[in-house]
Amino acid sequence: GDVLSVLIVNFLLQIADEVTTSEFWAQGGFFQPITLPTTLLAVVVRDSKMTLSWVLSGLWNRAYSSSSVHNDNAAAREAFSVWVDY
Repeated sequence: GDVLSVLIVNFLLQIADEVTTSEFWAQGGFFQPITLPTTLLAVVVRDSKMTLSWVLSGLWNRAYSSSSVHNDNAAAREAFSVWVDY
């Protein structure tokens, strides 16, 4: 849920960046043809940085519950597994 929220925020930020440029409105605004955006890489990079920061912050602050895992190594393995699967 948290990582999905970060992804949604990143897409909303990218939409805001695109809408506030003069090129967007000069090319027809919301009525222009839909193509693959050239700024997609910026969204992926921003999301990767924010997600990695979120996961590392959770590990640093011990956001996982010790009662839900066997030990610290298991918690780190599971957190890494979630990050790799994502």
